[in-house]
Amino acid sequence: KDFVSFFLGKDFQAANIAIAIMVFRMFFIGWTNIMGIQILIPHNKHREFMLSTTIPAVVSVGLNLLLIPPFGFVGASIVSVLTEALVWIIQLNFSRRFIKDVSILPAMSKIILASVVMYLGLFVFKIFVQFKPMLNVAVDGLVGAIIYIVLIIVLRVVDMKDLKQQLMKN
Repeated sequence: KDFVSFFLGKDFQAANIAIAIMVFRMFFIGWTNIMGIQILIPHNKHREFMLSTTIPAVVSVGLNLLLIPPFGFVGASIVSVLTEALVWIIQLNFSRRFIKDVSILPAMSKIILASVVMYLGLFVFKIFVQFKPMLNVAVDGLVGAIIYIVLIIVLRVVDMKDLKQQLMKN
């Protein structure tokens, strides 16, 4: 609500529902960028990459025709998440043989856990601390970042020695 109020104004408060739904797209977008651009394209799988974007685009048109009339912009945001999930599923299928030796589940589960704990921490934080929308957005961003970074370090998602070496190189 604060994000919408600060960036879009009070007249667009209904958009917070669509934004809350669209947040789930970020998970799929991150993984499709890795699988599509960093795995399929370098392995010369251009046809597979095009299929992974064309099929969901066609499905998106059909789902939008079905969901926008009854649900409006909320239906469009649901379709957007479902479409991105379909891209992810197709690219995962095409990338599977290239990533079969890479164990991502332990790290992914820790990242998801850190994200859920961060969300719950912010949810509780917002019960007790409220400012004007602009300040809420900034404080929530800062507190959320601190919670997430601490959890990523505590859960050992990142090897601290490698991180230090990378930071020293740059």
